Amino acid sequence: MTFLFWLLFFSISFLSVFASFFFKNGQTIQIIMIPILFFLIYFVSQSIEKVISTSFFKEKKYILVLLLGSILIWFLNAAFVFDISAIFDAKNDFNFHIPSKDSFFYGRLSEKLLTSSHETVFAFHQDSKAVLGTTPYHYFELWISAFFSKIFSVSGYVAYSLFTIPLLQICTWVGIVAVFEQKRDKKISLATFIWAFGLLFLGGIYLPFYSDVKGFQSTYWLTNTLFTGLSEHYFFWIAVFLSFQKKNYRACVWIIFMIPIISPTLWAACWTGLFFIASFLFYQQKILFLQKYKLELIAFFVIPFFYFLFYYLTQSSQSVTSSDVSILALSESEINLATIFKEIAIYLFGFFVIYIPFLILFYSEIKIFFIKIINLPLLVSPPTTFLLFFIGGVLGGIFFYFLFPFHQERFQFLRNFILPFVQISLIYIFVIKQSYLNSKVSIVFVILLCYGFGFTLHWFLKEIEPNQIYSQNYLNSIERELLQKEELKRGAIFHSTTYYDDKILFNRNENFEIEGRYLAFKKGLEHFYNLDMACINYQDRTTSSFSETDIFAVWLKDRMQNKIELENRNEKLMCNDSLKWLFVKEKQLDFVVIGKNVSIPLEFQSKIQFQVQDSQSGEVFLRLK
Repeated sequence: MTFLFWLLFFSISFLSVFASFFFKNGQTIQIIMIPILFFLIYFVSQSIEKVISTSFFKEKKYILVLLLGSILIWFLNAAFVFDISAIFDAKNDFNFHIPSKDSFFYGRLSEKLLTSSHETVFAFHQDSKAVLGTTPYHYFELWISAFFSKIFSVSGYVAYSLFTIPLLQICTWVGIVAVFEQKRDKKISLATFIWAFGLLFLGGIYLPFYSDVKGFQSTYWLTNTLFTGLSEHYFFWIAVFLSFQKKNYRACVWIIFMIPIISPTLWAACWTGLFFIASFLFYQQKILFLQKYKLELIAFFVIPFFYFLFYYLTQSSQSVTSSDVSILALSESEINLATIFKEIAIYLFGFFVIYIPFLILFYSEIKIFFIKIINLPLLVSPPTTFLLFFIGGVLGGIFFYFLFPFHQERFQFLRNFILPFVQISLIYIFVIKQSYLNSKVSIVFVILLCYGFGFTLHWFLKEIEPNQIYSQNYLNSIERELLQKEELKRGAIFHSTTYYDDKILFNRNENFEIEGRYLAFKKGLEHFYNLDMACINYQDRTTSSFSETDIFAVWLKDRMQNKIELENRNEKLMCNDSLKWLFVKEKQLDFVVIGKNVSIPLEFQSKIQFQVQDSQSGEVFLRLK
């Protein structure tokens, strides 16, 4: 299984890298990963036996278990994408669930990366001159989705949800089985596969009353399993774990070198953790350390240099951190040091709270771990290395927190490091310390994993259920008219003023995601304009500035520039429906989705080729000539 994991790991990694390299003609941040991957292949090969055992592939029952487990993982994902009963009923109706906004955004972005001029989170707005440049983002899994979208001719969302995420989860499952295999001298059984599968649902324990306790509200979003997010993170961290288990520390370092590239939020955490370990080793070994790890030391400085050089040379002429074009979703409300300290304290306390059951369960193992560190305070050992990296990573995350205090999702600087690291550590205690052999521990652990499975189902339902607000007849009509007709590529959506008065927007680069998520299943969609965006305020109800990524806002800006000073603009004029219909006319859109109480001008009534109204939401779909 170890060989199979590394085969999958390198195949998937090179697939993502080469897909980005090919579709972007080499202008991709993932180009930095190519030399890292080749160095990693060399170091990983040092810990794999020269003669590769094929005994696993001769065991047909193991191949069958692997196949069945993979199908189950796929079905767990698919059950929240579409009505899986349709597979057996041969239905022709619209059977897909309306997705959560994050999945919709990632899927659409991966599809847009194929046609956009640059590798950017603003790929939806490629006709806006202000954002014609690259921006940092987690493109690794998105390029895998883009590849599958292109090969299988499906929408980016379908590729992301039914191909990419299950593939990463299956690979992580194989990696956990490999952890058992390495510990038990290549002896695995059916129980090994079951335990490894159960560990996919390992996560913190969230109790319902936490939402009512001051300071505990963050615990829900910190209670994460492999199925509720960060699949690409676990994919890399399990590789780090396998190398650490084999005491192949150089391979660990080269894998960690790639993690900030696949998730920029982890730059400070990973680099600070490595810095702590390097400083400690240098203190212990002096010149010997410099000689042994000179290649890693060079890479430690060269990789971030080329990362920032890439974005310096390819960035947009307009700063993505400005108030007009912002991936940070800047707020005009003040954030002081006391607020930042309070947030950090709440998040760290939240992590502690949700993992209390595991601290109690593994109390003796954790106690022994710290005793070893205390008894060997200045000696290089796996426990010391582990603790130094964790402390450095947390401090690095806190540093990023202070560096980008206005980042709307700044909690990810800590969450994206602590969650996978803690969960991999629990797997280490459970497997390496053979805690699973203790019947009492095993029983309690199974109960905790069952809770994780239940939380996963609850989380998925909570993400998609609020989106199911349309009648089946309306969705079926849209499927026949919109999803199955590829010539319909450009559309827009808008509502009456009363509809969006109470809406609050947090991130303008995701401006299409407020409505119309059933478009997740349409492939080849070129543009879908949300014409409500210029009328919705930022968080805390502060006045929103024009966003150069909102094409309608730019269009309005050009229309109004000679009439009204921007700082004294008439908000009602901006949101006037007649201006939105004029935008539809000038852009020659193929279809429009309008909310109830929006009147259709006479000149457009003659252009309607198809019209259907939703009996539940009052929304109206119009196909235009």
